[in-house]
Formats: sequence, structure tokens, C-alpha cells
Amino acid sequence: MNKKFLAPFIFSFFLLTENAVAQFDKKFTFNGSLGTFVPLGKSVDEDSIPYVFPNFRNGLQASFGGQYNINSRLSLGLNLTTWFALNYKNPIPTPSGAVSIIAEEQKKYNSSYLSKVGLGFDVRYRFFRMAKFNPYIYGEVNINSYGGEVAPRLQYYEQSTDGVYTDDIISNRYTILRFNSKEISTNYAIGLNNGAGVDIMLNDSFTLFIQTGYNIVFTKGDINLRQNLNYVNLVSGLRFSLFRSKSIL
Repeated sequence: MNKKFLAPFIFSFFLLTENAVAQFDKKFTFNGSLGTFVPLGKSVDEDSIPYVFPNFRNGLQASFGGQYNINSRLSLGLNLTTWFALNYKNPIPTPSGAVSIIAEEQKKYNSSYLSKVGLGFDVRYRFFRMAKFNPYIYGEVNINSYGGEVAPRLQYYEQSTDGVYTDDIISNRYTILRFNSKEISTNYAIGLNNGAGVDIMLNDSFTLFIQTGYNIVFTKGDINLRQNLNYVNLVSGLRFSLFRSKSIL
């Protein structure tokens, strides 16, 4: 084949390939974040039996994912998220007069935890086409694997003394019951996450973001959890592109 013919052909092919790669680069970005969440809901049921999830304190959350930017406002994302809740507290208070002989034993049982790993698909809409500070809203549907354990707990019940106190009567005013631990076997559930945030563009490749959302995981049918997991999270993270690229219109 004539070299004079090959030269423009190869040059044209190179330009088309470079443009295609640039288009690919600017369409895909990655993100990672860290944050916290706060469980919501009633701590006990009608019979004063504690629920599991609302009695955990703030937990830790981490996520990593990627997004396909349809344009500068609309994005589709896929995210892998995990969180851990470790600090469980019995919602039924111990009477002030019940000085427990087994206080040290009770500390040993403070090993409750609950964890979740979820894969979510989200849609994100930014309010402005190009802005250094760009607020957005998002909605996500996810599939989750969860499990954990609620450690044994000690429950105090005050006995009635009918107001009788004499030197001849030795009365134990408190009954102590020990409830066995609950193992929350690994299971799966669908969840939803909706919220809002703001992107803060640092440069062409990096964007800082802060977002908050309301989450629900449909676990009401779980024999131990007995209710859906409702919580609010607050996360901060970084979106980044591996290559510099032109702005998406």
C-alpha cells in the first residue's frame, strides 16, 4: 500500500482513538467516602422488650464506587458500602438502689455488634451545569448482607416490700434476670437511601463532596431485629478521575 495513503489514514485513526478515550475518561469517575450514621426508631416494644438496632449508638461507615456521568448534571452510580455499629446499651435502666454484685461480669458481655455490607445503584442530579459549589440530590436502591450479635444482658426487677422494713427482715429488693445472647444470622434485605449533598470542585480531576441521607433497610421480618433498620448518615469523600479531561456539557 502506498505510504502517502497510509500516513493520513494512520493520523486520522490516532485522532479518533484519542478522542474516544477522552470521551470515555470524562464520562467515568470514582469516589470514596467515610462517615457516621445514627440509628433511629423505638428502643423497646409494647412489652418493654428491647429492640436491637435503635439501641446502638453512632456507627462508622465507609464506601467506594464509581459513576457514569450522562452529562454535567445527571449521573448513574454503583457503590459498595459497609458500616459497623459496636456500642450497644440496654435501654431499660438499672434502679439506682440495685448495686450489682456482678457488675464486672456485666462488662464482659459488652460485645454486641451489627454490621452491614451493601451494593447500591444510585441516580444523582446536580442543580448546576458547572459550578465550584454544586448542590445535588440523589436516590439509591441497594441489596444488603447483614449480621451480628447482641450480647447477654442483665435485667433488674424491683420486688415489692409493701413498706415493711424491720431489723428482723432481710429482704432482697431486686431480682436479676439474665437474658441469653441473640445471634443475628447473616441475611439479605433490600434498602433505600435518599438524600442531598454538595460537590466542591477542587480542580479538573478532584471534587470534594459532603452528603447526608435517610436510609431504610427492610428487615422487619427478621426474628431478632423485628423492625426495619432506619438511620441517618453523614459522609464526606472525594470524587476523582484518573485522567484530565474536558468538561462534560
